[in-house]
Amino acid sequence: MDILNKEEILKMVDGQRVSGYVYLRSYQVAPTKNGGSYIGGHVEVKGDMPFKAWGNSKAYIALSQGKYNGKICHIEGKVNEYGGAISLIIDEIVVLTDGYEVSLTPSDFFLEKYDIEAWYGELYKLMKKNLSENAMKVFELIMNGETLERFKVEYAAINYHDNCKGGLLAHTTKVVKICSIIRMYSEIRSRVSDDLLYLSAVLHDIGKIFEYSDGVISEMGKAMAHPTIGCLIVSNYEQQIEELMGEDFYYKLLAAIAQHNGDGYGEVPRTVVSYVLNRFDLLESELALLNQNLEGKDSETQMIVAGMKLN
Repeated sequence: MDILNKEEILKMVDGQRVSGYVYLRSYQVAPTKNGGSYIGGHVEVKGDMPFKAWGNSKAYIALSQGKYNGKICHIEGKVNEYGGAISLIIDEIVVLTDGYEVSLTPSDFFLEKYDIEAWYGELYKLMKKNLSENAMKVFELIMNGETLERFKVEYAAINYHDNCKGGLLAHTTKVVKICSIIRMYSEIRSRVSDDLLYLSAVLHDIGKIFEYSDGVISEMGKAMAHPTIGCLIVSNYEQQIEELMGEDFYYKLLAAIAQHNGDGYGEVPRTVVSYVLNRFDLLESELALLNQNLEGKDSETQMIVAGMKLN
């Protein structure tokens, strides 16, 4: 069973041929500059890897005619290097069906990038350190059962930052860690309590546990974005939260979850805590993306990030 491996692909040269099994997570048709179209998306190859299928390829025809999201496939293609970034050009793709002798499951493709229990243990200690007794009760009330289990393993994104198993946990933990810098800003601290900031940070992406399923958009996710789903999850505990923290706290917590993505991605921040969380979330996601793009590259390789050439 020849499962493609990201670490090995990153060592290949531009144009080198590849053949093997991938887990196809997401893709969509996009326009080319000359008026044509291609298909772009992401596959799991013991790590996330972007790919393209050009309009004149067999892979383009197959992907256009079938729904391959969340499917294990065999591909033929080549490595493509552009602007310091590595991707795959897929020429042919065949989805595995029950008739194939190869026995593979999606879990065979997921890179174990994070030690999930260690990361959750660290997150729990951070919450215990920074929350009051009542706020900690809110955290444990929500982060429990199925919610907790899904939170530990889900992806933080489909094709952006921490798009891997445990990515949601890792991204959230890093945002929570960034919250400590707020202590340098006295006027902000006078308006934003640790309880509100840290609970908002740990719950800001909780809706992704139902928006995604192993990094693939779910049926619920097709109808609602994670801020809306997150508010619905927290609303299940409205009475308990208001009893422990008060009504005003409850509404500000919902506001932070609903508004953390900011302008262009949803409701704009209306509270100080929503704005602060928006900035912290953006900072962490951009640094995580840069970190991922640097994987497998030496210090001499120039990269293009957000239109900037970086060495």
